[in-house]
Parts: sequence; structure tokens; C-alpha cells
Amino acid sequence: MAYAHGIVHELQQTEHDIKARDLIVRHLGSMPLVRVNGSDLRDAGVIPELVRRLQLAKDFTDHLTSLDDNERAREVFETAIVACAALRDMGCGSSASRVETRTSGGLHLIVWFVGRVHGRRWSKLSHLDLRGLTVAVGAIRNVGHSTRENSDEFHRLGVTKLLSWRLLCHWSTDYSSDNEACEMKTITKSCCLPPAGSSYREAAFRSAGALINVAEKSDDCVKVCGSDRALIDILVESWGGKDKKKALISPGLHRILKFATKYDQNFSYLYILEKEEKRRKDAQNLEKIRSNVIV
Repeated sequence: MAYAHGIVHELQQTEHDIKARDLIVRHLGSMPLVRVNGSDLRDAGVIPELVRRLQLAKDFTDHLTSLDDNERAREVFETAIVACAALRDMGCGSSASRVETRTSGGLHLIVWFVGRVHGRRWSKLSHLDLRGLTVAVGAIRNVGHSTRENSDEFHRLGVTKLLSWRLLCHWSTDYSSDNEACEMKTITKSCCLPPAGSSYREAAFRSAGALINVAEKSDDCVKVCGSDRALIDILVESWGGKDKKKALISPGLHRILKFATKYDQNFSYLYILEKEEKRRKDAQNLEKIRSNVIV
């Protein structure tokens, strides 16, 4: 534990971005490292320090229209991306980390990464902006998972609207680059994720996963997602498509489809729900058989 306190103290003391990034990457830069070090570092106070790195980036870059010509801004932003990635990985499988990220004020700063590029098409995002967005939506997906307070707060912070727009903007015929006119009024075709090989497919895939996880516990998110057929098409595709075999449907997507079928008897939605019900009953029957054999 003294080792963990030492790392957090060193991180707190350094304002040098490259050194801070190195510390975070060295001790929290991958899921295996998080599994080994995450609990001790959380108990030592690393989450508020990671959140502070996000706040520094927001304070330093909010007034800038671009990071391209400001080396110091890029350094601060790069450090925030690494810190956000650590929060993402710590939130995976750890309810304590998810709760502390919220109580430390981290949720609105994670959403900030998404909001700062709202209104700009995928193709208009710089490499650094896309990296920040990709990491942030992964953090929303993990930190919002199975935690009602986090999911509700993410929705209140605009995550449902921001990510719905992000997933649908490619398909809108009345797109405007003006942030005040970024509403999807006309979707002219069936919607899907960006094609394989596109630089932003991973960000889109994670965005869909984030919405699905937030919907698991947020009733308001379910209502928004479940009322938009174009968006549901993308969410279903991100899960694997209506013909995916033997896969457990995620609770968030299940809730969205259940809500949607109250008002739209879409064959695809009903087909997925019927398959899920059959899978559930088969699993129950198999468990009964196993229990009888054991007895």
C-alpha cells in the first residue's frame, strides 16, 4: 500500500505532462496493470488525481478552437487522454471505481471530451480529437455500466443526445456544421456503423456500447433511444445484428427493444426479443436438469 501512496504522491507533485503520462501508463496503462494495481491505487487516492488531469486539460484548452498550433495544449490534452483511459479501465469490473469517479467529479469531464467536438462530422475530427473522443466514449461505457447514479448523471449531462447525434450525423441529409443546428430531422436510409477500416469505426462502436450501457439503468435514456428506429438499427448492429446466434443480449439493449416494441411492432425487434426469451428458458431448463443430476 505504501508503494501505491508513493505513486499517487509522485503524480500529485509533478506538473510535467510527459512525466505524468509515463507514471499513469506505467502503472495503469493496460487492463492487466489495472487488475494488479487498480485497487491499491484507488485506495491511495489516484482517481481524484486522474480527474484533476482532465480538469487541467479542460481549463487549458476550452478557449482554443484548435490544438494544432499549440504544443503546450497538445501535451496537456494528451495527458488527459491517458488519464481518461485509466478511468475507463478502472471502471471495468469495479463498482467502487465507478462510484468514486462520479463522487470525484469525473463524469462531466469525461463527457466534455464528447461535447467539445459535437457538431463536427467524423471526417472533420483531427487525429487527436478522435483519440480523445474514442477514449471518452469507452470511459462512459465502462463507468456507466450497472451503476444507476452514474447512468442517470450521464443522461443529465447530455450523453444520450450527444452520442445519438454522433452515431446518426453521417446519415442526416440536413446536416449543418453549426452547433446550434445539429438536429437529425431527415434520415433517408437504413443506418449502420461506419465501414470496417474507417478511422472512426471504433469510436462509433464504443459510442453505441456506451448508449446501451447507460440505458441499462437510465429510464430516460431508454425512452430516447427506444423512440428512434434509425438509432436502434445501429445499436442492434453494434451488438452483432438480429441474426446473431446464441448471444446473450445486453440488458440495456433489451430494455431499449422492449420499450420500442410498445409503439412499433417491428419484426426485427420482436425476433430478437423472442430469441432472447427462448435462450433464457433454455438456460433455465438446463440449470434444472443439472440441479437434478447433482441431487
